[in-house]
Amino acid sequence: LVQIFIKHICGWTEEGPKKGLFGKPAAYYGTVEEQGRKTLHLHFLLWISGQLPLNTIRERLMSEDSEFQKELTEYIESCFMGEFMTGSKEEVSARVPFIPEFEDRGIHTILVDDSNVPEGYQDPTLTMPEAPPSEFCEEPEMCRCQNCLDLLSWWERFKMTVDDILIRSNGCINKQGVCTARFPREIIMNTSVDPKTGHMSIKKREATINDVCPTVSLTNRCNTDTQCLLSGTSVKAIVGYVTDYITKGWLKTHQVFSAAYDTFNK
Repeated sequence: LVQIFIKHICGWTEEGPKKGLFGKPAAYYGTVEEQGRKTLHLHFLLWISGQLPLNTIRERLMSEDSEFQKELTEYIESCFMGEFMTGSKEEVSARVPFIPEFEDRGIHTILVDDSNVPEGYQDPTLTMPEAPPSEFCEEPEMCRCQNCLDLLSWWERFKMTVDDILIRSNGCINKQGVCTARFPREIIMNTSVDPKTGHMSIKKREATINDVCPTVSLTNRCNTDTQCLLSGTSVKAIVGYVTDYITKGWLKTHQVFSAAYDTFNK
């Protein structure tokens, strides 16, 4: 799965780097972490080819170069978002089928009573992604041919599915009722730049979800946490954070017993 992600999402192929979801990659660095409960997830750092040095980006942001700010903002906001695609959290929660009875099997939740689930509905975290139509016109929003209508219909399902996945996989409350993901986060209605420091405050309109890449969440059928690193400090911190998992020592005794306890309780 990680190799597929690197090849098709990031664009790093056997023939060399090609344009991926975020642009043409220059390098990547990552590792898979095994959590205390034995589930796996990927920590990944991606460099994009042709990017400006971070100090140059900062200088141009401080110079109030409006065209540069506009294009950089558009690029960053195309990479990830901090909100749902089809409405507020309350609206998405109301739309996603409520499951009153379930049982845990590994990392999945299996329906026991599906009487309140609409006919034909499937939990997207238990299904494969739907491929988009392969044929459509240059401006599908303006066209009404069947291919373009199929594409627009697929795009609506894309947004609904992403929100379904996010509302299911952003739980962070532990057994003590404490949020382990440091939510809620600050609400930022629109991306802005501080001309005195060059700091960018990226748009985030939902306080209780990560910044996510919709395409990555859709294809991997899980929550994601995507960020654009615009300072040397943040890059060094993330490199250190990812490297820490490569050299991570054995679990502490209480973590081993906690994992065993959770396993036998399922």
